[in-house]
Amino acid sequence: MRTGPVKEGHQIFGAIITDIQTLILGVSCFLLVILWIFIQKSKLGKAIRAVSDDPIAASVVGIYPEKIIFGSFAIGSALAGAAGILISLETNIEPTMGMNAIFKGIIASILGGIGSIPGAMFGGFFLGIVENLGIWKIQAGWKDCIAFAILIIFLLLRPGGIWGVKTEKERL
Repeated sequence: MRTGPVKEGHQIFGAIITDIQTLILGVSCFLLVILWIFIQKSKLGKAIRAVSDDPIAASVVGIYPEKIIFGSFAIGSALAGAAGILISLETNIEPTMGMNAIFKGIIASILGGIGSIPGAMFGGFFLGIVENLGIWKIQAGWKDCIAFAILIIFLLLRPGGIWGVKTEKERL
């Protein structure tokens, strides 16, 4: 396999960021904004929100929940494919390469609040920053432990996430 020349990354606030990482970040942010606008403004996005809130009530007003669920699954699959393509630009491709990303995505969505797209984005940024700041003081092999420790702390202190709905216990 032929690869291109090795290039030095750009130094930003003491971190070295490569052109591929900049591309991944840019495309990810672009897809996030497009998804958020789609969910908030389009007819299908409103139907997705209606079905997620109450599928029976949505079917009463003429929305077919099965079709909406299928459409949501298709959108999610397309986004997962885009994520796979972006990650494959920087890492080696292997059958189990997505497991760590799945775990981190679940943790990020729990941190931000299940059901909140901006919350999941914030949770992902928060998790990435805390993990990378944590490995300045401890070995890099403990990076996943940092993520799960943060998850446990959030589940104990704020189970609804940062932008999630407060639980009855938190309201009191």
